[in-house]
Amino acid sequence: MDQSPGSDSEDLTSSTEDIIYEQNLPEQDDDEEPAQSQHKEKIKALRSKIIEDRNNNFVHLERNDDAFLLLFLRARYFRVPASYQLLCNYKEFRAKNASVFQNLSAWRLHHVIEDGFPCVLPYNNQNGAKMMVIFAGGWDTETYGSVDILKAFILSMERLIEDKDVQRNGIIIIADFSGWTTTHTSQLSVSFIRQVCCMLQDHYPARFLGFHFVNEPWYVRAVLTLLKPFIETKIWKRIHVHGNNMANLHDHCDQEKLPAEFGGNKPSVNREYWARVLLDSERSSGDHVYGENPFKCLLDSNQSEYDWETEEIPHVITT
Repeated sequence: MDQSPGSDSEDLTSSTEDIIYEQNLPEQDDDEEPAQSQHKEKIKALRSKIIEDRNNNFVHLERNDDAFLLLFLRARYFRVPASYQLLCNYKEFRAKNASVFQNLSAWRLHHVIEDGFPCVLPYNNQNGAKMMVIFAGGWDTETYGSVDILKAFILSMERLIEDKDVQRNGIIIIADFSGWTTTHTSQLSVSFIRQVCCMLQDHYPARFLGFHFVNEPWYVRAVLTLLKPFIETKIWKRIHVHGNNMANLHDHCDQEKLPAEFGGNKPSVNREYWARVLLDSERSSGDHVYGENPFKCLLDSNQSEYDWETEEIPHVITT
């Protein structure tokens, strides 16, 4: 049956295929010993697959540690062939967008993140998924372009996928188009839309569980319909267009776990929060820059140093 985004019959949480595989996972937390034993076997199998397939130059894989490989295994519910394909896709995405990944820095992008590109909330939804809010209408088109928005999004994703809870429980994205104008629309390129669609479809080691559009202009649904042939069925089923009907959003996201902007019982979003998290992490780790390439010879390894201000960045409370 052909369904449009936002249909009540759509399944938000996962495709049927993913649900089947997820049900076969151990019931205990994967930090516990029985699960860890099973994971070691899957890691070993994935590492063997990488070594065997020299046609894709994975002999040059710079990161081969367990934590890195678990990113792809968890994202594909420990299916080794699917995890390996995701790893191939991730490598390809980074190679094709090398300039975007180069020297990702919260220090350089904090003004973009503070405008709402994106805001990662300090709490999870009712199922433990991390919630990422994009305030699309906050885009200051005179100050930065779509490339900086993409860099800020990738920077945030690189930070999030380090978290084991995010790896296990996935990510929900809410895009709020309040304040969106034709000026914003005119700044979007086909290349940018293609990069975003590619990233969210089997090219990034994360479980994207739902995409919610609120307060969107009428043509958002039309654009999504045009993009449907290029969107995988499982992703299409996770897209929901709500307009200004927050009750419809609440059918998927518990009011107790939503900020006030979306009719929830949490305080309004602090748009500086996520920028502070990234800045604090960047400051604490010294010269660490997110997005460092795990594949050899794809990016220039030269990184410029930052001129840190002497003012301390406040500690961020994440609970």
